[in-house]
Amino acid sequence: MSRAVDYRVIHRVAPGATMFPRHLTLTLEHNPHKSVCQPLDEYLANNDVTFETAAERDTALAEDSLWVLQWYPDTPVGFLAVAAADPLRLFKFAWRVGDADDAANTTSGQSQAESITLRRER
Repeated sequence: MSRAVDYRVIHRVAPGATMFPRHLTLTLEHNPHKSVCQPLDEYLANNDVTFETAAERDTALAEDSLWVLQWYPDTPVGFLAVAAADPLRLFKFAWRVGDADDAANTTSGQSQAESITLRRER
């Protein structure tokens, strides 16, 4: 079963948008657990990976498929990372997280990524 992403859909949903949230740098990984020879459940237990829902996490485990998108929206200091079992759901989730980060940055002057980094450093 092919899971190719039809990028024309992205432009119909958000004309002129790119498939990724606003970023300085961005990394997309598919099945990072396989490069370290770990079962997916063990990889998830040892790595900070955020799914939109528990059902999405269960789907990833059932299909043994993990897509992870990590990006630095403003500076090389704070990053955002999301995960999903399917690349299209991953991109949709990333847009929502990126939009929320942009809104937080507009109102507070501090991005969600910077806020997360600051909390981790304390």
